[in-house]
Amino acid sequence: MVKYTFSRSYNNGITWTKPKRSNLNSPASPATLKRIPNTDKLILVWNNNSGDVWSGYSRTPLNITISSDGGETWGQNIKLEQDLSSMFAYTSITFLQGEMLFTYYHSSTENPHYYNLVFKKVSQEMLFKKFKSSDL
Repeated sequence: MVKYTFSRSYNNGITWTKPKRSNLNSPASPATLKRIPNTDKLILVWNNNSGDVWSGYSRTPLNITISSDGGETWGQNIKLEQDLSSMFAYTSITFLQGEMLFTYYHSSTENPHYYNLVFKKVSQEMLFKKFKSSDL
C-alpha cells in the first residue's frame, strides 16, 4: 500500500531529514498541504485511497485532515467529496478572513474528458467543529 512520506528542513531547505512514512494513503495523486494562518495547525487535502492512479476511481474520495504537531500525526479524515463515480484532484487552498477557499477539478468516470472547476468556501470555525477536539 502506498503512503505519503514527509521530510523536514530546519534550515530553509539546505538539508532535510530522512523521509518518514505517514499513515496517509496515496494514490499517486497530488495533495495540498498548508499551515492554517495564526495557528500551529497544518491542513492537508488529498485523495484518501491507495488505488492505482489509472484505475478511474483513485481520485475519490477527496478528504481533509488536520495536524496539530507539525505533521507528525494526523487527525480524523473529513470527506470534502465522496462520489465514487467521480474524480477530484489538483486542489488548492486559500485562506481569507477566517474562511478556507478550496478549488479542485471534478470529472465523472462516465465522461472522463469533461472537467469542472469546483469552488467551496468553508469557515475555519465550522471545519474545526467537525474535527474531534483531540485532533486539534
